[in-house]
Amino acid sequence: MHVTKACVVVVMVVMVMVAVVPTSTKAGIGDIFQDVAESLISETFKVKEITLLDHYCVLSRYIKLRGLKLKYRATLTCPEWSTLKGRGDESSSAVNAENNAIRNYMEQAVANGLVTKEEAQPWLH
Repeated sequence: MHVTKACVVVVMVVMVMVAVVPTSTKAGIGDIFQDVAESLISETFKVKEITLLDHYCVLSRYIKLRGLKLKYRATLTCPEWSTLKGRGDESSSAVNAENNAIRNYMEQAVANGLVTKEEAQPWLH
């Protein structure tokens, strides 16, 4: 499993917070760490199943650290339809990264004759 710089930074910040923030019980520290870890994991990697023109597809999103900025990347594959892979690179918005991956996939689908430009138009804007 590849651990991004963002994960390392967040874990380090959480560890410092746990060490310096006073709590009344040790269970409180564990609860804080668990909540932060769950939030970090759920936002770092997201996988969704979607339907695109009646085809099963998988949309994956993850975070990369660029300097001190978090950037989202996304990929789209439709394994039952084609071997194409749509990419949405380095966006500051998770939604934009996902939309860019879908648009990139549809551009490739048009170029490879899987769909017409008219069929793909809703995703090419």
